[in-house]
Amino acid sequence: MNLHHLSTAAVVVVASTSPVLAQKFGPVAPEPVIVTPAVPAPSFAGAYLGGSFGFAGVDGDNIDGDVDGDGDDDDDDDTNSALFDLSDEAVGYGVHAGYNFQTGNVVWGPELAIFGGDVEVGTSTGLSSVDLDRGVRVALRGGIVRGANHFYGLLGAVRMDFDSTSPLGTSSGDGTGFAAGFGIERLVTPSVVVGVQYTLHSVDDVTFDDFGDGSEVDVDYRVLELRASYKF
Repeated sequence: MNLHHLSTAAVVVVASTSPVLAQKFGPVAPEPVIVTPAVPAPSFAGAYLGGSFGFAGVDGDNIDGDVDGDGDDDDDDDTNSALFDLSDEAVGYGVHAGYNFQTGNVVWGPELAIFGGDVEVGTSTGLSSVDLDRGVRVALRGGIVRGANHFYGLLGAVRMDFDSTSPLGTSSGDGTGFAAGFGIERLVTPSVVVGVQYTLHSVDDVTFDDFGDGSEVDVDYRVLELRASYKF
Protein backbone atom coordinates (compact mmCIF):
# COMPACT_ATOMS: atom_id res chain seq x y z
CA MET A 1 0.00 0.00 0.00
CA ASN A 2 1.52 3.26 -1.10
CA LEU A 3 1.15 6.75 0.42
CA HIS A 4 -1.70 7.67 -1.88
CA HIS A 5 -3.72 4.70 -0.71
CA LEU A 6 -3.02 5.56 2.98
CA SER A 7 -4.27 9.15 2.57
CA THR A 8 -7.42 7.99 0.85
CA ALA A 9 -8.09 5.47 3.61
CA ALA A 10 -7.64 8.14 6.32
CA VAL A 11 -10.13 10.45 4.64
CA VAL A 12 -12.65 7.63 4.39
CA VAL A 13 -12.21 6.75 8.09
CA VAL A 14 -12.64 10.35 9.26
CA ALA A 15 -15.65 10.92 7.06
CA SER A 16 -17.32 7.72 8.26
CA THR A 17 -16.69 8.41 11.95
CA SER A 18 -17.59 12.15 12.01
CA PRO A 19 -21.35 11.57 12.45
CA VAL A 20 -20.59 9.17 15.29
CA LEU A 21 -18.27 11.68 17.02
CA ALA A 22 -20.73 14.52 16.53
CA GLN A 23 -23.54 12.39 17.97
CA LYS A 24 -21.43 11.40 20.96
CA PHE A 25 -19.70 14.70 21.83
CA GLY A 26 -21.94 17.24 20.11
CA PRO A 27 -20.82 20.19 18.02
CA VAL A 28 -18.06 22.41 19.39
CA ALA A 29 -19.70 25.67 20.58
CA PRO A 30 -17.86 29.01 20.38
CA GLU A 31 -16.75 30.71 23.58
CA PRO A 32 -19.62 32.81 24.98
CA VAL A 33 -19.18 36.60 25.06
CA ILE A 34 -19.98 37.89 28.56
CA VAL A 35 -21.34 41.44 28.62
CA THR A 36 -21.44 43.08 32.03
CA PRO A 37 -24.36 45.53 32.21
CA ALA A 38 -23.55 49.05 33.39
CA VAL A 39 -24.58 49.62 36.99
CA PRO A 40 -26.62 52.84 37.26
CA ALA A 41 -25.59 55.42 39.86
CA PRO A 42 -27.71 55.46 43.03
CA SER A 43 -30.51 57.97 42.67
CA PHE A 44 -30.44 61.18 44.71
CA ALA A 45 -33.10 62.68 42.45
CA GLY A 46 -36.31 64.06 43.85
CA ALA A 47 -37.60 66.23 46.68
CA TYR A 48 -36.15 65.95 50.18
CA LEU A 49 -36.77 67.37 53.66
CA GLY A 50 -34.51 67.22 56.71
CA GLY A 51 -32.78 68.76 59.68
CA SER A 52 -29.28 69.56 60.88
CA PHE A 53 -27.34 69.95 64.10
CA GLY A 54 -23.74 70.92 64.68
CA PHE A 55 -21.01 73.32 65.74
CA ALA A 56 -21.36 77.04 64.92
CA GLY A 57 -19.14 80.08 65.28
CA VAL A 58 -19.59 83.79 64.66
CA ASP A 59 -17.16 86.66 64.07
CA GLY A 60 -18.11 90.30 63.75
CA ASP A 61 -16.12 93.49 63.45
CA ASN A 62 -15.59 96.68 61.46
CA ILE A 63 -18.37 98.77 62.91
CA ASP A 64 -19.51 101.74 60.82
CA GLY A 65 -21.76 104.56 61.95
CA ASP A 66 -21.90 106.94 64.90
CA VAL A 67 -22.91 104.62 67.73
CA ASP A 68 -21.97 106.95 70.57
CA GLY A 69 -23.39 110.08 68.94
CA ASP A 70 -20.14 112.06 68.99
CA GLY A 71 -20.34 112.90 65.29
CA ASP A 72 -17.48 110.56 64.31
CA ASP A 73 -17.52 107.31 62.35
CA ASP A 74 -16.79 104.61 64.94
CA ASP A 75 -14.93 102.51 62.36
CA ASP A 76 -11.79 104.40 63.39
CA ASP A 77 -12.57 104.43 67.12
CA ASP A 78 -11.09 101.35 68.79
CA THR A 79 -13.01 101.95 72.01
CA ASN A 80 -16.41 102.09 70.42
CA SER A 81 -15.61 99.43 67.81
CA ALA A 82 -14.96 97.04 70.71
CA LEU A 83 -18.69 97.10 71.41
CA PHE A 84 -19.09 94.86 68.35
CA ASP A 85 -15.75 93.04 68.22
CA LEU A 86 -17.36 89.62 68.33
CA SER A 87 -16.09 86.05 68.41
CA ASP A 88 -17.72 82.96 69.92
CA GLU A 89 -18.73 79.34 69.26
CA ALA A 90 -21.86 77.42 70.21
CA VAL A 91 -24.52 75.02 68.91
CA GLY A 92 -26.13 75.49 65.49
CA TYR A 93 -29.31 73.86 64.18
CA GLY A 94 -31.71 74.14 61.27
CA VAL A 95 -34.16 72.60 58.83
CA HIS A 96 -33.85 72.34 55.07
CA ALA A 97 -35.85 71.34 51.99
CA GLY A 98 -34.82 71.01 48.38
CA TYR A 99 -35.03 69.19 45.09
CA ASN A 100 -32.31 67.28 43.25
CA PHE A 101 -32.01 66.71 39.52
CA GLN A 102 -29.71 63.91 38.39
CA THR A 103 -28.10 63.04 35.05
CA GLY A 104 -25.84 60.01 35.34
CA ASN A 105 -23.39 60.78 38.14
CA VAL A 106 -24.12 64.53 38.19
CA VAL A 107 -26.56 65.92 40.78
CA TRP A 108 -27.72 69.51 41.17
CA GLY A 109 -30.67 71.43 42.57
CA PRO A 110 -31.96 74.28 44.78
CA GLU A 111 -32.23 74.18 48.57
CA LEU A 112 -33.93 76.39 51.15
CA ALA A 113 -32.61 76.30 54.74
CA ILE A 114 -33.78 78.04 57.91
CA PHE A 115 -31.24 77.98 60.72
CA GLY A 116 -30.39 79.40 64.11
CA GLY A 117 -27.70 79.18 66.72
CA ASP A 118 -27.30 79.26 70.45
CA VAL A 119 -24.66 81.91 69.88
CA GLU A 120 -24.82 84.83 72.31
CA VAL A 121 -21.60 86.74 71.89
CA GLY A 122 -20.24 88.85 74.70
CA THR A 123 -17.59 91.41 73.78
CA SER A 124 -14.31 92.07 75.52
CA THR A 125 -15.90 94.94 77.45
CA GLY A 126 -18.44 92.55 78.98
CA LEU A 127 -21.11 95.21 78.47
CA SER A 128 -22.67 94.17 75.16
CA SER A 129 -23.71 91.01 73.35
CA VAL A 130 -25.17 89.89 70.05
CA ASP A 131 -27.04 86.66 69.37
CA LEU A 132 -28.29 85.13 66.15
CA ASP A 133 -32.06 85.14 66.02
CA ARG A 134 -32.48 83.25 62.74
CA GLY A 135 -31.13 82.94 59.23
CA VAL A 136 -32.59 82.02 55.85
CA ARG A 137 -30.40 80.58 53.09
CA VAL A 138 -31.29 79.95 49.44
CA ALA A 139 -28.56 78.06 47.60
CA LEU A 140 -27.80 75.93 44.59
CA ARG A 141 -26.04 72.64 45.31
CA GLY A 142 -24.16 70.62 42.73
CA GLY A 143 -21.80 67.67 42.70
CA ILE A 144 -21.01 64.13 41.61
CA VAL A 145 -21.99 60.66 42.82
CA ARG A 146 -19.37 58.05 43.64
CA GLY A 147 -20.84 54.79 44.83
CA ALA A 148 -23.58 55.71 47.30
CA ASN A 149 -21.88 59.02 48.15
CA HIS A 150 -22.68 62.50 46.83
CA PHE A 151 -19.83 65.04 46.95
CA TYR A 152 -21.09 68.58 46.41
CA GLY A 153 -20.55 72.29 46.78
CA LEU A 154 -23.09 75.04 47.37
CA LEU A 155 -23.39 78.74 46.67
CA GLY A 156 -26.25 81.09 47.42
CA ALA A 157 -27.66 84.06 49.30
CA VAL A 158 -28.43 84.45 53.00
CA ARG A 159 -30.33 86.82 55.28
CA MET A 160 -29.63 86.84 59.02
CA ASP A 161 -31.43 88.57 61.88
CA PHE A 162 -29.68 89.42 65.16
CA ASP A 163 -30.61 90.75 68.59
CA SER A 164 -28.17 93.02 70.39
CA THR A 165 -27.74 94.59 73.82
CA SER A 166 -25.24 97.29 74.78
CA PRO A 167 -24.88 100.18 77.23
CA LEU A 168 -27.04 102.11 74.79
CA GLY A 169 -29.98 99.69 75.07
CA THR A 170 -31.37 96.81 73.06
CA SER A 171 -31.77 96.55 69.34
CA SER A 172 -32.33 94.17 66.46
CA GLY A 173 -30.17 94.02 63.37
CA ASP A 174 -30.33 92.29 60.01
CA GLY A 175 -28.28 91.94 56.87
CA THR A 176 -27.97 90.03 53.62
CA GLY A 177 -24.94 88.41 52.05
CA PHE A 178 -23.65 85.22 50.46
CA ALA A 179 -23.33 81.60 51.58
CA ALA A 180 -20.76 79.09 50.32
CA GLY A 181 -19.81 75.60 51.44
CA PHE A 182 -19.25 71.96 50.65
CA GLY A 183 -20.37 68.59 51.94
CA ILE A 184 -20.73 64.86 51.48
CA GLU A 185 -23.89 62.82 51.92
CA ARG A 186 -24.66 59.13 51.63
CA LEU A 187 -27.73 57.09 50.76
CA VAL A 188 -28.15 54.66 53.64
CA THR A 189 -31.50 53.49 52.27
CA PRO A 190 -33.30 54.43 49.03
CA SER A 191 -35.07 57.20 50.99
CA VAL A 192 -32.73 58.17 53.87
CA VAL A 193 -29.69 60.39 53.31
CA VAL A 194 -27.15 61.36 55.99
CA GLY A 195 -24.13 63.59 55.66
CA VAL A 196 -21.92 66.39 56.91
CA GLN A 197 -21.70 69.96 55.58
CA TYR A 198 -19.58 73.04 56.23
CA THR A 199 -21.08 76.44 55.36
CA LEU A 200 -19.83 80.00 55.63
CA HIS A 201 -22.44 82.77 55.80
CA SER A 202 -20.93 86.22 55.27
CA VAL A 203 -23.06 89.32 55.81
CA ASP A 204 -21.76 92.86 55.47
CA ASP A 205 -23.36 95.96 56.94
CA VAL A 206 -25.70 94.38 59.49
CA THR A 207 -27.71 97.41 60.58
CA PHE A 208 -28.66 98.27 64.16
CA ASP A 209 -30.71 101.36 63.47
CA ASP A 210 -31.70 101.94 67.11
CA PHE A 211 -28.07 102.64 68.01
CA GLY A 212 -26.95 106.20 67.39
CA ASP A 213 -26.73 107.21 63.75
CA GLY A 214 -27.25 103.71 62.35
CA SER A 215 -24.48 101.24 63.04
CA GLU A 216 -23.33 98.61 60.57
CA VAL A 217 -21.33 95.48 61.44
CA ASP A 218 -19.77 92.79 59.23
CA VAL A 219 -20.63 89.29 60.44
CA ASP A 220 -19.33 85.83 59.44
CA TYR A 221 -21.33 82.86 60.68
CA ARG A 222 -19.79 79.41 60.16
CA VAL A 223 -21.38 76.06 60.86
CA LEU A 224 -20.17 72.45 60.62
CA GLU A 225 -23.26 70.29 60.84
CA LEU A 226 -24.54 66.77 60.62
CA ARG A 227 -27.52 66.47 58.30
CA ALA A 228 -30.26 63.91 57.84
CA SER A 229 -32.84 64.04 55.06
CA TYR A 230 -35.80 62.00 53.85
CA LYS A 231 -36.00 61.70 50.06
CA PHE A 232 -39.49 61.41 48.60
